Amino acid sequence: MKYKGIDERFRMSKFKLELLLCIVFLSLISTKVCAETQYQLENFALLDHNGAYHELFEYKDKKAIVIYSHGVACPIVRHNVNALHDLQKKYQNTVQFLMINGNIQDELEDIQEEASTFNIKIPILHDPSQNVISLLQFQRTAQAIVILPHNWKIVYRGPVDDRLDYETQKSIAKNHFLRDALDTVLTNKTPQKQNRETKGCAITYHKDPAISFTKEIVPILKQRCIICHRKDGLAPWSMSSHKKIHGWSKMIREVVLTKRMPPWPADPTIGKFKFSNYLLPKEQRKLLKWIEQGCALDGEDKLKELVSVSRPKEEPDMVIPIPPQEIPATGVIPYRFANASIQLEKDVWVKKAEIIPGNKKVVHHVIGSIIFPKHFRSLRSKVDNAGFFASYIPGLTAEDFPNNSGVFLPKGTTFRFQIHYTPYGRKVVDRSQLHLYFHTTKPSSHVYIHLLHNKKFNIPPHTQNYKTQAQYTFREEVTLYSFLPHMHYRGRNVNLELQFPNGKKQQVLSVPKYEFNWQYFYHFQQPLSLPAGTIIRMKGSFDNSTRNKYDIDPSKTVKWGAQSWDEMFLGQFIYLKKNPGKYSFKMSKKRLAFYGIVISIILCIVIFFVKRYKFS
Repeated sequence: MKYKGIDERFRMSKFKLELLLCIVFLSLISTKVCAETQYQLENFALLDHNGAYHELFEYKDKKAIVIYSHGVACPIVRHNVNALHDLQKKYQNTVQFLMINGNIQDELEDIQEEASTFNIKIPILHDPSQNVISLLQFQRTAQAIVILPHNWKIVYRGPVDDRLDYETQKSIAKNHFLRDALDTVLTNKTPQKQNRETKGCAITYHKDPAISFTKEIVPILKQRCIICHRKDGLAPWSMSSHKKIHGWSKMIREVVLTKRMPPWPADPTIGKFKFSNYLLPKEQRKLLKWIEQGCALDGEDKLKELVSVSRPKEEPDMVIPIPPQEIPATGVIPYRFANASIQLEKDVWVKKAEIIPGNKKVVHHVIGSIIFPKHFRSLRSKVDNAGFFASYIPGLTAEDFPNNSGVFLPKGTTFRFQIHYTPYGRKVVDRSQLHLYFHTTKPSSHVYIHLLHNKKFNIPPHTQNYKTQAQYTFREEVTLYSFLPHMHYRGRNVNLELQFPNGKKQQVLSVPKYEFNWQYFYHFQQPLSLPAGTIIRMKGSFDNSTRNKYDIDPSKTVKWGAQSWDEMFLGQFIYLKKNPGKYSFKMSKKRLAFYGIVISIILCIVIFFVKRYKFS
């Protein structure tokens, strides 16, 4: 009996131990599932199938965000569209709905066709690099996730409902999983079941082997980054070694995911441009995969050699100093304006103009314009350039004016410079310069630099998407070479459209996320031949709301103004006339005779009244 009691107690203790271990095991599983669901997301940015810009953290004003994994030709996705539209309508004021497609086989054109055919009204984010769908851990299409903006965690992952299965479906869903999850989080509670099995098409990911730093990463950095990330470059640090890249790798991942770097605001699917900094999807994937793999160095580190190489420069015919500017260590600096006169012995034709920043760390951009001498003031309207002449923007390479053309500068010309500075922590003095390169003979044509603008706008307070536009009609056949859009801190997006005489329209540039800090002259890779009667139309919108990341006052009505806290809506484009004909900047004999007659008549009238007054 004694041993029997001991045996029973032993069996009871063993049972309790097993029960305890089971509880601990289930607890660990539960904790793991919860951790997988509730990890904090990194910010990211993508363009949707219509070319609109979306950044995850911009939706911080919503109660919840739904991202649904899309796939072209997936039957379950197609059958889910109406249910998603119903949910989007129900929660339109509180929940942001997005789809995302990162399938290897789905091209942008396929996604656009699918959206049109099935009337999908939810933006479909296009993720050709697969960096974002990997971040969101999507393994199948037709899966929805719910994100809470207050902590950027996923609190639900699973199907929309239980109506659909492989090759079968119910007439009515019995369980509405996504709806129930949204109702729960909108009452500040957590869904009871955060992970559910999703029926959908499996997503195939790129299988990248070990990425080579010397053979694959260095060429990307050389082409996209080193132009600014070098000694005395605009960037705050130099990509001078593998160690530097490794140390900054976490930050590199962040700025690539959010499209902050490299700076290229234009939509890569619309138009082809020279000097593009756009990081291709395969380059994005390689760069982030190399970081994920541990930033290994294979072979010799040659970055130091690359950042120290400088390009040979052509000697300018004239150097014009811009008056020195003292720049404080920190703060927001309003635009600076400075004039500089040039001492020309004779009239000249300029083939190239280049603004050289004195200190690249503080000079963000410079725009130079011409102030003609008094007797040539009519020249401003005649050459159609509104005074604009040259600019400096980081990454912009100065080129000769196209097709043996030039800009005429008479003796007595003065230049006016608009300069935008961004302090970097040290008080400095900037001594920038304008370099001029002259034609030795008269060029075949004059280059036209036209200003397109709309000053008649009033942006209401707390308006997120105020739209406006401006246009110009070419009265003769021209060749269009480049375009520069310009707005201030409230600029949201801008695009350039051509409307031909037959009514056909063509979009040639789209900047979905306009950045005041990165303003580019977009040089068309192939110049555009335009017939007479073509309309060039610039469309854009402003964000005067709390979503705007800049230091603005959204409670104010905003109008046209020169300072950055005002707004502008203008574009500058460079073109040549197909048939320029003869041109001269000297006054014709007929015009001289006309002015002589007018002056004689005025003198006669003055003399008549003087004599009459004298003898009266």
